[in-house]
Amino acid sequence: MRVWGYLMANGAMPYVSYSTSFDPSIGIDDTTGRTLKPTEGKQWEVGVKYQPSSFDGLFSAAVYDLT
Repeated sequence: MRVWGYLMANGAMPYVSYSTSFDPSIGIDDTTGRTLKPTEGKQWEVGVKYQPSSFDGLFSAAVYDLT
């Protein structure tokens, strides 16, 4: 996983995150007789978090792409 973020002086933090996943499958496909393919995935996330200094709170917004 890779993450980039930058905390700005006003309390806002834009960030970008990218990660991959791999899950090997164990077994044989009954219809073809072949071994099962592993499950693979990718995720992108872009967002911003904001923590105001005037009161306790946290606001965040993000966009995801999961494949």
